[in-house]
Amino acid sequence: MSPAPGRCDTPASRRGDGSTSPVPATAEEQAGALAEYIGRAFPGWTIWQAHRIWYATGPCPQPGCGCSRTLHAPSPSDLCRRLDDTGRRARQEVPR
Repeated sequence: MSPAPGRCDTPASRRGDGSTSPVPATAEEQAGALAEYIGRAFPGWTIWQAHRIWYATGPCPQPGCGCSRTLHAPSPSDLCRRLDDTGRRARQEVPR
């Protein structure tokens, strides 16, 4: 099941719905699965985890810039909040 764009419920919070999908066995597999899940919630961002820090690399908020930016946070939920805040700010800055 894929999350709605901009929505970042963790897969663990969705268990109990009768899903038969296997749960990743190792911490590394779990982190990878969670990174993929967050990436589907925030298209255009690449998500990864290293040394217990979560990262997201994605587009620069300035139109036409062409560079990328990297966000970091201590947990997946904190990273989701940062991504959501970044997306909200980018939508507010769009010229009309």
